[in-house]
Amino acid sequence: MKTLIRVLLSLYLSVSLIATAAPTYQYQLQSTDGRTLTQADFPNQYQLIAFGFTHCPDVCPTTLYDFKQVLAKIAHPERLQMLFITIDPDRDNLDLLSKYIGYFDKRILGLRGNRAATDQAVENFNASYGYQIDGKKVAPENLPEKGNYTVYHSTLIYLLNRKGKLIDVFDYQSGAENLRKGVEAAIKEDQKD
Repeated sequence: MKTLIRVLLSLYLSVSLIATAAPTYQYQLQSTDGRTLTQADFPNQYQLIAFGFTHCPDVCPTTLYDFKQVLAKIAHPERLQMLFITIDPDRDNLDLLSKYIGYFDKRILGLRGNRAATDQAVENFNASYGYQIDGKKVAPENLPEKGNYTVYHSTLIYLLNRKGKLIDVFDYQSGAENLRKGVEAAIKEDQKD
């Protein structure tokens, strides 16, 4: 029953997100390979984007594993750029982010910004995140230096076309095969336009 509720909620959020979404989704963040990137830096590629953090115990490793499987099985992986945007810039420096993503697939790019750039990207994608200590919400400026806090975040995966326009949204629980099929179908449909 919980699975059905999650699926229905995910479908509802996906449909409402697409219906209310801005025409383009923008970010300007540092990549794990040292470049400052925006959505315009991939003019010939589709972008599959997830928000997360390196200390995530479940959602993020599942998503990145699925990204790896999609890259291994998709017909033309060079047409797709996978991006993982950290929502925990205080702990996730570029070296840690690069190492973490490297456990999955080095073709996935990690992106990181300062707090303002991170918040802007999150807002532009209608995503969400926050911090807790002992079950209580904590503002980013009140986080402890030792990083002893929990991060919660939305779990949707966004597919942008070659023009930076949102063309589909997936739930992280879709699984690699359904994600691959969905990406290929969305790309095929987008190329008709």
